[in-house]
Amino acid sequence: MKSGRASCNIKPSKAALRRYRIELRAAADAGDVAAQAALIALAENRPVTLNLTTPQARPDHA
Repeated sequence: MKSGRASCNIKPSKAALRRYRIELRAAADAGDVAAQAALIALAENRPVTLNLTTPQARPDHA
């Protein structure tokens, strides 16, 4: 029986992981709360689910 989680078998290169870490740290240092939470979860070896799409402006929040 499959679990409810989607499986991702794509492994990024070490250079890509390094770049992602640098970008995540820069976002956290700039005050991005989601980036700060992700860094804390990663440091505690907790599972992290990230939505990496760019948020779109909603008409009611323009």
